[in-house]
Amino acid sequence: MISPQDQLVLQLASESPTQTLLCLGESTIPASSLRGFAGVILSNRWDVAQAVKAVSVAVKFSDFDISAALGDFVTATRVVMGVAKEKAINKHIIDQFLSTPSLDELVFVGEKKQGINSIVSHLPSDVYTLERTKHKKQLQDVVIRKTSTPFIPDSDSEYSGLGKIDVDGFEFWSKPGLYGWNKVDKGSELLVQCVLEWIEERSSKPDSMLDLGCGYGYLSMCIGDKVGRVVATDNNAAALSAVDRNLNALRLDDYRVTPTDCADSIKEKFGLIVCNPPFHKGFNHEKSLTEQFVITAKNRLNEDGVAFFVVNEFIGIEKFINKYFTKQQMLVKKDGFKVMLAHHAQ
Repeated sequence: MISPQDQLVLQLASESPTQTLLCLGESTIPASSLRGFAGVILSNRWDVAQAVKAVSVAVKFSDFDISAALGDFVTATRVVMGVAKEKAINKHIIDQFLSTPSLDELVFVGEKKQGINSIVSHLPSDVYTLERTKHKKQLQDVVIRKTSTPFIPDSDSEYSGLGKIDVDGFEFWSKPGLYGWNKVDKGSELLVQCVLEWIEERSSKPDSMLDLGCGYGYLSMCIGDKVGRVVATDNNAAALSAVDRNLNALRLDDYRVTPTDCADSIKEKFGLIVCNPPFHKGFNHEKSLTEQFVITAKNRLNEDGVAFFVVNEFIGIEKFINKYFTKQQMLVKKDGFKVMLAHHAQ
């Protein structure tokens, strides 16, 4: 079901479609509602981009690179977007809008609790004007219009590039908007410990590993040199850029980074699957995501392979593993996380 926020986003985008660049992240707008849209859609989500492409609407998949979208398609004069959960993305969109001469208007849609009232607080007031309109269900839209020459953001505030992070000597490339983008996730750390122990007990290393929902690639970075081949996959453009840079820096013998929606386009099977599945979609808790990742692991696992999952303790992943696998085992429960092993009976 389309959310009230996305309903308003679609309405505002449709007011002047031929001049509109519609930015979609984790959207509830069904692709069927976009059929015939005469503007251009920009998304950092692979599933959204593929669904839009399927209804023959112009779409660009990237990490919200407005210049690339305008370069590949028609020139738009306005941008419409729902407030992103990650504040750095909102700022990134604003900075690009103000520094792109052909764009005149930027429209954000959201609620007060999503931070819409402070969305332009970092900008000098002499470069734009604001117009706020309140709607039902605590929604409002904020229209930003330029009033001066293009604004050039500070180079150190740009979202577009990856940044090098050092966590107690563990170095990696990442950026805001990715889960745990500037830290080592405690749950993933537990999962790595369990997987490495399992590999050490084997007489030979697994021939292949699928990193399902890889993020910036922590799991692949820690385990990749212990397996024959690595396939890292994610739905997010920023994650794909980060994991590719991180695995390239490690000079792994055999790895591939693939954009997919929960590995939907991957047909091969693997001896090892590792997964720290998401349980949020945008601002909302989405229980079905956990089940979706368990189903994918089941379908992509070799007959003698194993899958490792790590989730928060309150996530009832056991019922899904029990539904789709014949064997499961809780390996560790610590610091609010639990690591589960799943496989098919032999």
